[in-house]
Amino acid sequence: MSEIMIKDIIIDLIERRQGMKGVDFALEIGRVFPDIDGKKVLDTLTKMAEAGDIIEVEYILPSMKYRVKSFYLPKDTELRIGKNVK
Repeated sequence: MSEIMIKDIIIDLIERRQGMKGVDFALEIGRVFPDIDGKKVLDTLTKMAEAGDIIEVEYILPSMKYRVKSFYLPKDTELRIGKNVK
């Protein structure tokens, strides 16, 4: 599968779900495309986040300081972070 096809799949999944957790993304892509090269998908996902084609939010929960979690959003998503977000 070409990188362009993988990019289209990634964008479609993230936009259709209006954002998704990294683990949900991995499960969904593996379910829909069982023969897809996981490393190629991960490399493409990373390149897309670095290029601004999607937004990757990384976070660490207080109860799991040993683990970095990710959430993916469509590009141009407006993020507001803070206690008094309006």
